[in-house]
Amino acid sequence: LRSDLDGFLRQLPTLQAGLPAAEASARLAQTVGLRGRMLAWHLGMHFWVRHLQVPGRGAPVLILHEEYTSFKDMVSSVVGMMVRNGQPQLVMMEVGVSAQEWLAPSLVRSVVGLQYVGIMLEPEDASAPGVQAQMAAYEQLKAEAEPEIASRMALHYASAQRAAAAFPDRSLDVALLDLRGSSAEVAQEQMTLWELKVKPAGVLMGIGFAPESMEIVKAVC
Repeated sequence: LRSDLDGFLRQLPTLQAGLPAAEASARLAQTVGLRGRMLAWHLGMHFWVRHLQVPGRGAPVLILHEEYTSFKDMVSSVVGMMVRNGQPQLVMMEVGVSAQEWLAPSLVRSVVGLQYVGIMLEPEDASAPGVQAQMAAYEQLKAEAEPEIASRMALHYASAQRAAAAFPDRSLDVALLDLRGSSAEVAQEQMTLWELKVKPAGVLMGIGFAPESMEIVKAVC
């Protein structure tokens, strides 16, 4: 927050009265509100983690970083840290791509050495409601891939098992799993499956670890 305020104060003398000044003030207000909400969320998470107990497992140790404003920020930070630590070429798999939250285009643009593979998960029941809409979203995402980064991105529509079978063990630098809504058994199965695909010193990340998702908490802990 201090850096945002300092940046605004440095910019202030150069702003013209009227719309430019109003827009800059609105952006600052939006940033302050966003960081305020994130701080409140992190404080709640810190309290929850300190008191978290899983029967037979004890309390896990987690690090919550206050500078993340979204899950996309966290993924970008982790990948960027790996690059800075001497891994300019990375292979990343995202399992459970969401059409509303697809982080790949911006991530691939920002990390030149990143090869990305995304898996939009096909439902077990092909006749289930929403399958056609999901297929349409998949086709739209593929069509929107920008030419300059398309060679470093691939998006597939498949089950997690089929996707995993297509990759050798220890071939991924980063695997990102969307476990939201999964049972503890399914989450544990997916983590075990994809852990085998990650290289030593690689990163296995997931979405869904939260107080309202105790099934995922049990699987992780």
